[in-house]
Amino acid sequence: MGSDGRFVTEEEYPKFVRQEIIVNAVTHRDYNIRGTDIQIKMFDDRIVVESPGRLPGLVKPTNIRTTHFSRNPKIAEFCKAYKYVKEFGEGVDRIYRELEKEGLPVPEFWQQDFMFYTIVKNKGVVSSKKESFDDEKGLFDTKKGLFDAKKGLFDKMNNSLERGDITLIMYNHIVKVLENIEANQILGRLEIKNIIGCEDNHAGKIIKIMKELKIIVPVEGKGKGKYVLNVQSL
Repeated sequence: MGSDGRFVTEEEYPKFVRQEIIVNAVTHRDYNIRGTDIQIKMFDDRIVVESPGRLPGLVKPTNIRTTHFSRNPKIAEFCKAYKYVKEFGEGVDRIYRELEKEGLPVPEFWQQDFMFYTIVKNKGVVSSKKESFDDEKGLFDTKKGLFDAKKGLFDKMNNSLERGDITLIMYNHIVKVLENIEANQILGRLEIKNIIGCEDNHAGKIIKIMKELKIIVPVEGKGKGKYVLNVQSL
């Protein structure tokens, strides 16, 4: 509520940051990878943009602020022509500066197999959620990102895919489940159906494989078919 008695919009993230992380995903994704798309996910404490493909050229998560390489130069030229991009190579550095100016955490960049993740967090909610998880469950390290508690599970999925234990489609579905649930969240067929948008029998297959890979474990006292991520064994 503003001082004049009217509601005002207080943005959690600077407009440039919101736009730039999406433009980067469109410009630099690997369009040879089929079966998955760019995904933009909004949570209470963060925005996550997922882009298919590994970082191009010499770019790495550790030097992404200062190193520029365009995988799709024609798309980059169109973005610049339509003024979504001002100068090539300045976008990520400006993301850092915009977030720092607003007192927000620096962005996180994470490469997981063939998907690249950009994570931008907001104020307040991040610290309060981390403290709550640390105190009650001991699952999260406050010096690490929210994905670290599940990193071992993602690694296990990558190894299973490389060995040929699971298909790429099933891999994508299980990874999507991992991305959309918290480490201590109880899940069953209903939750998986809502995340994947699949039928009951396919949700059952996903659960079966996740059990076989020890990605999930049954939850005692919550009824049959209820599970939780098996992060405590990592």
